[in-house]
Amino acid sequence: MVCGLIYNSETRKRVRAALNSPLVGLLVFIKNDCGIKHPKYKFITGFRGRNLLIKVNDKYIYKYPTKKCNFAPNIETRERDITAELVKVSPIFIPVPTLLKYQDIILRRYDVVHGMSLRQLITRGKIYEKYKRYLAHQVAYFMYVIAKYDPEDLYKYKTDVSQKPGFMCGWHHCDLLDNFMIDEKSFKITSFIDWEEVDFGDFSQIFYDKNPVLNEFMQIIADEYTKIYNV
Repeated sequence: MVCGLIYNSETRKRVRAALNSPLVGLLVFIKNDCGIKHPKYKFITGFRGRNLLIKVNDKYIYKYPTKKCNFAPNIETRERDITAELVKVSPIFIPVPTLLKYQDIILRRYDVVHGMSLRQLITRGKIYEKYKRYLAHQVAYFMYVIAKYDPEDLYKYKTDVSQKPGFMCGWHHCDLLDNFMIDEKSFKITSFIDWEEVDFGDFSQIFYDKNPVLNEFMQIIADEYTKIYNV
């Protein structure tokens, strides 16, 4: 009823996520875990209000699930196991979550990763035009390395165990615009965050966006990936 009175959809999602969380007890738990005497909290709502993210002193982020994820069972363990394996080969830093139990809920704790997203950079016009091919090459090489890695330890997370890495096929994440973090001075991609929806399979369909500028960039990434794969 409360959320129905809130006109702005983003505000409505944040309020709903907070109402669906045992906020007082959760903040006490987080304060004890992080060991910071006077923590400063910032609240962020995850995709579709599925998680409540609590940022602490620009040092940690705690992710509390407010909705059941239908993408995969045991998603917290799944994300931890996959990232812990992929970080071994990734040319870009991948944060591996620490799993914490609060009551009967699994929280994920991450170290804060600094930088701006690809989507934010693309809105900067001239700067984006200057660095777009440099950025696209970094993204494409990262995708190539991750996709061709196929350790047996991750077979249990594959939908089809018999499927093998190939051209635009392998481990991948469908969100290329919001999860790459970029250093604003060097324009080097420093990390790739939020691995909830990582999957193994064909990813040839992800190089598209309704926005013409974003779609152009996705096509450049696809072209760079093809060049790297062929070499």
